[in-house]
Amino acid sequence: MKKHLLASLLFLALSACNGSCNQKKATPSIKLTLAYPLETIDPRYATSAVASRINQLIFAPLFVMGEDGIPQPFLVKNFEQLSDTSFKIIIKDDLYFHDGSNLTAHDVAYTFLDLSSKDVLSPHQEKFLYLKDIKIIDDQTLIFELNKTHAAFITELCALGIVSKKSCFNRSKECRNEYNGSGPFMVEKWDMNKETLYLKPFLKWFEGPAKNNLTVRVVRDENTRILELIGQKTDIVEGDISPGRIAELKKQDFLDVKQIPSFGFTYLAFNLRGPKPGKLNSEENLTRAALANKQVRQAIAHALNIDQVIEKILLNTASRSTGMIPNIHWAKDKTLQPIKFDPVKAELLLDEAGFKRKANNFRFNLTITTSQDRMRQSIAMLYADFLQKVGINAQVKVKDWSAVFQDMKQGNFEMFSAIWVPVTDPDLYFWVHHSSNIPAQGKEGGNRHAYINQEVDTLIEQGRITFDKDKRKAIYQNIEKIVFDELPYILLWHEDRIVVINKKVLGYEPLNTGSLINLRKAYLKE
Repeated sequence: MKKHLLASLLFLALSACNGSCNQKKATPSIKLTLAYPLETIDPRYATSAVASRINQLIFAPLFVMGEDGIPQPFLVKNFEQLSDTSFKIIIKDDLYFHDGSNLTAHDVAYTFLDLSSKDVLSPHQEKFLYLKDIKIIDDQTLIFELNKTHAAFITELCALGIVSKKSCFNRSKECRNEYNGSGPFMVEKWDMNKETLYLKPFLKWFEGPAKNNLTVRVVRDENTRILELIGQKTDIVEGDISPGRIAELKKQDFLDVKQIPSFGFTYLAFNLRGPKPGKLNSEENLTRAALANKQVRQAIAHALNIDQVIEKILLNTASRSTGMIPNIHWAKDKTLQPIKFDPVKAELLLDEAGFKRKANNFRFNLTITTSQDRMRQSIAMLYADFLQKVGINAQVKVKDWSAVFQDMKQGNFEMFSAIWVPVTDPDLYFWVHHSSNIPAQGKEGGNRHAYINQEVDTLIEQGRITFDKDKRKAIYQNIEKIVFDELPYILLWHEDRIVVINKKVLGYEPLNTGSLINLRKAYLKE
C-alpha cells in the first residue's frame, strides 16, 4: 500500500513539473530595437555607426569616449605618454575572451598591427598607418610606437574592440563568424534572416556579469517601433524615434523619454567628382558639373530653410550647425554663423554660375537620396520643394539604408543626407575631408563626396601632429572656415538623441556619444 502511495505521489510531482523540472529558468532579456541592420559583428570590419555601437558590447575597446569628449580607460589599467610618438599602456590582468582564454598584450598588438595584413584587410587599416610598432613588454604591458606624432592616438583606440589572436591569426575569414569576443556580452545566436541578435552575459567579465540577456532586433518601420514600445514588446529604442512621436510616447506612464544633446552632426553631402568622361552634354553630367561648382553649392545652401525644418519637423530637438565640430566642443569656432535662408541670393548665385533657367523653368535635375525612415523622407521632400522654387528640378529617391550606404561608399549619388556619430575629436576631418580618404576600388574612405583641397589637406596633417591644445584649436578653426566657405557638405544641425526606455529597465544611462556600452549595467526590475 505504501509503495503504491509513494508511486502515485511521484507520478503527480512529475506531472506537475510538465517535463521542466530539470530545466534552468530562462534568464529574462532586455530588448533593444534598431532601425538599421548590422553589416558585421567583427569590429575590424564595422563601418556603420550602428554596427560599431553593438560590436562594442561584444568586443571591448581599450578606451571608451567620455561624455566630455575625452577618452577614458576601459580595458586599460594605466597609460603614460612617454614622448610625442611613444605611449605605454598597461591592461588589466583579469581580462578574458569568451572562450575562457586570457586576453593579453599579444592580442592587443595583433588587433592593431594586423589590420593591413593580407589575412585581415580591414577597412580601418588606413586609420592606423601611423603605427610603427607595438612592443610587448609582458602579458599586460605594451609600448605603442608611432611613425610620427598623432594627436588623436588615444581617441583612435576607442574605435576598435580587441580580438583574439589565437582565434583569428591567419584565419580572419573563419573567426569573423565565431564571435569569440572580449566584451561584457557573448553572442548566443545571430539570426540574420530575422535580423535578430541574441546576447548573454559573459560570466568572466572583469566588472562582474550583466544581470540579464540582451536581444537586439532590427525593426525598420518607425510605426512598428512605436507600437512595440507601447505594447511593451521592446524595452529600449535609442535615436530611432522622430521628434513628432515624443508627445505620444510621453503619455505612456511606463516609458521614460529622454532628450540628450549629442555629438552627432547631420549634413547634406554633394558628389564633387564632376562630369563623367564620354557623357558630354548629358543631363547627368550637367548635374555633376553643377555640384562641382562652389557657387551652386552655396546657392543650394541659401535655398534651404533649415530653421523651418528644425522648428516644424524636428520640433526644436536640434541646434543649427556651422561645421562638424559640436557647438560645445573645445575646438569649435563660435564666431561662425549659420547660413541664412535667402532664395533670392540663391537664384543670383545660380545665374552667376551659368546655370540659368531653361524653357521648362528648371536649371538642372538633382536627385536627393534618402533612407526609408519617414521623417528623413519628409525632410528630403521639403528640400526638394525648396530647390524647385529656385529652379532646380529636385527629386527624392528612397532606398533601404544598406543600399544608401553602399551608394555613398561607391560615389553613386548626387546628394544625400546622413549623420556622423559621434564627432569627438576634430581629427575626424582627416577621415571625412582629406583627399587621401576618397574611396576607390578596394579602398575604404570617409571622403565619399570626393572633396579635394590642398590647403585643407595640409592643415589636417598639421592638426594630427600637434599636441598643444590652443594650436590644434587654431588649426581646426581654420579648416572649419574653409569648409564652411566651400561647402562640400551643407552644414545642417546637431540633433538631440531621443531615447525611450521602459521603466522596468533599471541602471541604464544613455550617453551623448551614442555609445551603448552602458547596457552592461542595465537590468530588469524583478
